[in-house]
Amino acid sequence: MPRIKLLLLVLVGLVFSFRIWQSTGCVQFLSFHFNPLDVKINVESQVLVDADLLRPISRFFHNKVTVGIFESTKSFASTFNPKFLLEVLGPVGLFLIILGFLNLVKKREIVNAALFSLVLAVSLFNIIFNNPKILFYSAALSWYLFALAAINYLKNIKSAVILIVLIFLTFWYFVFDWQMSAICQKIIFR
Repeated sequence: MPRIKLLLLVLVGLVFSFRIWQSTGCVQFLSFHFNPLDVKINVESQVLVDADLLRPISRFFHNKVTVGIFESTKSFASTFNPKFLLEVLGPVGLFLIILGFLNLVKKREIVNAALFSLVLAVSLFNIIFNNPKILFYSAALSWYLFALAAINYLKNIKSAVILIVLIFLTFWYFVFDWQMSAICQKIIFR
């Protein structure tokens, strides 16, 4: 089984490398950056919607603190969007992430917890800093590391065969989904 796990690690690594190569054609990456201006716009629009209430009462319930917490949480949660994860990791990556989460809950190993902490930290940096290209690659690499670590949790040949089928499907998914709409606004291959 150790040789099979090494083979699977290499195959999954090649598929992930293929996706990273595809993303090099992206000219304009989408950002998860938290924009404080959105808070002000959101508060003003909510206050205007409450036409029946007095303005001070409406402003009490729709204030910048609660909206700021909501908007920053929404930006943070968007880094865990299933469509984003599917476009970055593919079906094999989602399978491995689920396997990694299950083992994180069951076994509570320090390596798995550290890799998930890395994913959380990179997601936090994604909403604070505003360089979409660097932040995309750091998010992708942190998710890839978490997914690759989950290969250790495969128990038998049956799960290895399922993973090989998923690797094949992921490769074809990446070939046909080369535009990456959840990652990139404009992609050009030269």
